[in-house]
Amino acid sequence: MFKREYIPKGQEDIVYSTTISWRNYKPTIINLAIYAYIIGLWIYDIKAYYNFGKYILCPAVAIMFGVAFVVGLLLPSQRNEIAKSVKKFTAGYVTIIFLYKFVISAVAGVSAENFSAAFNQSLPATTGTTIVGWLQTLLWIAAVLGPIKEVTAICQRIGQFYGTKAKNKAIREARDFRETKRPY
Repeated sequence: MFKREYIPKGQEDIVYSTTISWRNYKPTIINLAIYAYIIGLWIYDIKAYYNFGKYILCPAVAIMFGVAFVVGLLLPSQRNEIAKSVKKFTAGYVTIIFLYKFVISAVAGVSAENFSAAFNQSLPATTGTTIVGWLQTLLWIAAVLGPIKEVTAICQRIGQFYGTKAKNKAIREARDFRETKRPY
């Protein structure tokens, strides 16, 4: 359209710029798409699992993002790594919870007679319900221990950061002691 000509008045007024291309926007668009995927699947999981989603899955993801936000504020040097870690883990978490619902619904219709026919031997009548109970227990473990693991890993960075700071201070003090120590 309109091209403005700028004539610099001096050497300090010269500004070099490049045209904006897809390469500049690509990482931002991909990040937004990943976060939209996480939020969309998170909302779906909450609705699909009813009270389990409302009382377990919703707070779990919210706590992971909240802890990552607070630790990111405390440790600005590790902010990018924390954001990447939480983004990857949460995307995997909501995806696994999403797929797990279909696994449970597929196995829920299997009876002890079906297992007996598949293994060509007689099995107790409680086998079908035992497997569904085992899958529900596995869901509890995945839904609760996954976020606990991630929150612990994020909070562990605080101790590592300040531990590294104390270690650097101790090394600096030892170096100062050696350099100022007199031979007599």
